[in-house]
Amino acid sequence: MNIRQKKATREYSFLFIYHFLNSGEIFKDNLDELILRFNTSYNEDDEEKKTPKLSKVNTELSKLLISSCLVNKSEYTNLIQDCLNKKQFNKLNLIEQSLLLLATTELLTVEDTPSTVIISEYMKHAEKYATENSSKFLNGVIDAIIRKQSK
Repeated sequence: MNIRQKKATREYSFLFIYHFLNSGEIFKDNLDELILRFNTSYNEDDEEKKTPKLSKVNTELSKLLISSCLVNKSEYTNLIQDCLNKKQFNKLNLIEQSLLLLATTELLTVEDTPSTVIISEYMKHAEKYATENSSKFLNGVIDAIIRKQSK
């Protein structure tokens, strides 16, 4: 999978997790159904929405990231919470929550991606979808997660 494909996969996965968290749904092992519903709106042509289309190669990595994120959400949330100084994970905006959950997921499940690449990619998504302050904040938290995991 080339770099552009991985970027598209991360963005798709982020948008899925954000949409899922925003919906308030509870994950009940119905990933294929959730992805099908999400794809219906995701793949609609929209002048304002310039989202990347996923190839079959991207789909497998995206499913791995999404399913691992949803299945391990509680564990990943606790890990992230341990790396937040005085903030509470559930008080962060949904964009930051989604990006931190996915970055944590990728750090713990995709071994062939260097942590510096993961930090850089999720910072870019924060700049695109949130704010520059969110980008700096995510950088610090993801770095803290990396340091905690390497102990």
